[in-house]
Amino acid sequence: IVQSIMKEILITCPTELEIKPFIERLNAVSSLDNNGCYLFGEKRVEIQITGLGNTATAFHLGRLISLRSPLLCFQVGIAGSFDRNINIGELVQLKSDSFGYWGARDKNDLPLSVFEIGLFDENEFPFSEGKLINPAAALDHFRIVNAVTVNEATGSERTIQETIQYHPAEIETMESASFMYACLMGNWPFHCIRSISNYIELRDRSKWEIDKAVENLADGLIEVIAEIS
Repeated sequence: IVQSIMKEILITCPTELEIKPFIERLNAVSSLDNNGCYLFGEKRVEIQITGLGNTATAFHLGRLISLRSPLLCFQVGIAGSFDRNINIGELVQLKSDSFGYWGARDKNDLPLSVFEIGLFDENEFPFSEGKLINPAAALDHFRIVNAVTVNEATGSERTIQETIQYHPAEIETMESASFMYACLMGNWPFHCIRSISNYIELRDRSKWEIDKAVENLADGLIEVIAEIS
């Protein structure tokens, strides 16, 4: 008798809020093993909450890379969009990301990247022209976007215009560049999927549709995991 080999899938998410609806759907179609992983067909799905922001994400991914060897790693969560052509609740897949405002300010208070001031070569691995790029083929399901990762959510007219000028991207996150950096350094195949909860405009949380974003994320992610072979 030949036993099938379980495919190890690691799903990381910044907060429990963002992943909870997906866990509820996964509970309905899978069982738990002794390590708290979900057995879904021939896949073993592990979920890890890595925390909010770059620092927490970097720490947890560094620890996980030393302990795991997954077939595929995902980072999922919500994000804000600069692009009004992307719908609220729409799922997008990141092709590239960059660290926003990582470097210095000049005498006129304008941002200078670590590459511009000579601290890093913009093509030194894992960067390519200052960006982190996923080499994996895109999934079929989602719009492909570029992202910028920041330490504070953009929410004023000045910061919106500055980010658009100096870090042009369709969406903004607070973790995905750290995730992509860790996966590239650890040679992990990965995908980063975000569901749009809000447009990036003058900060107004009453306009954010977090419930819609996380429910749509759960539906889309179940489909993706089910199709992995």
